[in-house]
Amino acid sequence: MSNLIRVFPFKWPYSLQQLREDEPRYSFSSAPSDWEYAYFGVFKVQPTAEPEFDPDLEKVIEVIPELVNNQWRQQWEVVALTPEEQIERYRATHPPRWVEFGEAVTSDPEIAQLYETAPRILAHSLTGGLLQVVNQGDARSFASAWNRARAALLVPPPLEQAILALAVAHDLPQEFVAALGPQITTQGGLGT
Repeated sequence: MSNLIRVFPFKWPYSLQQLREDEPRYSFSSAPSDWEYAYFGVFKVQPTAEPEFDPDLEKVIEVIPELVNNQWRQQWEVVALTPEEQIERYRATHPPRWVEFGEAVTSDPEIAQLYETAPRILAHSLTGGLLQVVNQGDARSFASAWNRARAALLVPPPLEQAILALAVAHDLPQEFVAALGPQITTQGGLGT
């Protein structure tokens, strides 16, 4: 927040340090008077309260002060968040829920079926990977085992969609969600 404005030449935001740099021939105290400031076309900006806004969809930015009744007053504008800022805001207020994701995955009957049909080593990799996700937030092992199961054509598309939906519903990182469903390579080339 800036507490000064220079009207000639116009500069905002502005500070005492900038005035000292702009006017090196003059010496200024640590707290110049309003008169001293006015001599150089510099004025204090009176603070005002930020307007109300929806932090999930909007942000408040400080804009050029306005002269009201011979006082420069701080001004605000409410602007919409960009889609990227909305995603960033959502992620900041909705941390990944790894434990709940792990519980949802292990209670899914289709996953139980996958464990029964998958080779034992793959089933153990999925379990170990899921434990790493839940306990440490490290999703690499689970994603790797999951993609090995997909490459072996052990994951039917409805199950893949169910796991992806669970990952999204539990606010898991986009990188992890993307790792669950990319194109896979089979012996015959690219598969889905």
